[in-house]
Amino acid sequence: MMTVLKQAQSINVEVLGPERKTVITFDMALYEKARRLEMLHPEYRNRYIFRIGEFHTVLCALRAIGASTENRGIDDAWIAADIYGPLTTRQIIEGKHMKRAMNAHLTTLLVFFNLYQDVLFKENPGLLESCSHELICLRDVSFHAVNSAHHTEAVQKRHIELVAKLEQHGILKAMEDFDQRNQAPSFKVARSYMNAVLTLLLFVRATHQGLWTLHLASLERLCILFFARDRIKYAQMVPGYIAQMYSLQETDPEIWNEFERGNFCVNKNKIPFRGIGVDHAIEHINRTMKVKGGLSGITLKPAALARFFLTAPVMTRLSDEVHDMANVTAQKREKHT
Repeated sequence: MMTVLKQAQSINVEVLGPERKTVITFDMALYEKARRLEMLHPEYRNRYIFRIGEFHTVLCALRAIGASTENRGIDDAWIAADIYGPLTTRQIIEGKHMKRAMNAHLTTLLVFFNLYQDVLFKENPGLLESCSHELICLRDVSFHAVNSAHHTEAVQKRHIELVAKLEQHGILKAMEDFDQRNQAPSFKVARSYMNAVLTLLLFVRATHQGLWTLHLASLERLCILFFARDRIKYAQMVPGYIAQMYSLQETDPEIWNEFERGNFCVNKNKIPFRGIGVDHAIEHINRTMKVKGGLSGITLKPAALARFFLTAPVMTRLSDEVHDMANVTAQKREKHT
């Protein structure tokens, strides 16, 4: 661990200079060890800033949400509806497959909200009429702005107006009153599940869009889930991590400003809403090496491993030079297809 930290610091010094702190993102197991080193060696506090990886935090939150859905009918509904098989459902509950788990919980959330709004609007018919009118206006703006050069700005403006109008019509107050009137245990379980998934979606959105303050705020709300579902390490370490990140406003304002600009996540292209956590990006890099021609088949051969890691940077440079010589450039998209 100390060797890795020193190596990362030497790279940081070479690029940014000796006065800048080194920001390193870990999964929870390594983050815990790094914080212990920091406690044993106080001088590390002036050299490093340790962060918890977003990807592994999402996996932990999925495991916590999965624990709340197991044997409560939701997992049985997935199997009965033939959406997922028993094995895939087990993977979703245990948080072993991020994409499938996110899709499953998002689909379930939409179903719950459809049922929720049916009853809510039945009790508030006037609210249904006003909300429908505003949504139709947003649909029309989206439809006519598809072929416009400024379609994104038009839709965003109309969406902001929609939120303001819904608040004026009192939909949030109506939902709050509706939740207080319904105290059935099954209703409370469903609303608890919906709130947990919504909080996770906020955290994912903060990573995709590079919204630093939303990242910290949503992570703070996820702490409740970690405590409730006995995710012990995250429940213990995340509150201190959040406090340390907020303290950067005074101790390291330059790093705080970089985080606010969205530079705490990785963007591989200019497509909006496509940022990923640093630990997630590293997993992508690891995946590229676990193929034929990479580390596959040579992990037990020290000499072959040494050759691979010594020659990989040179081979990458030669590949880039050949592409430049042949005038072959990778076209990076700037919008979703």
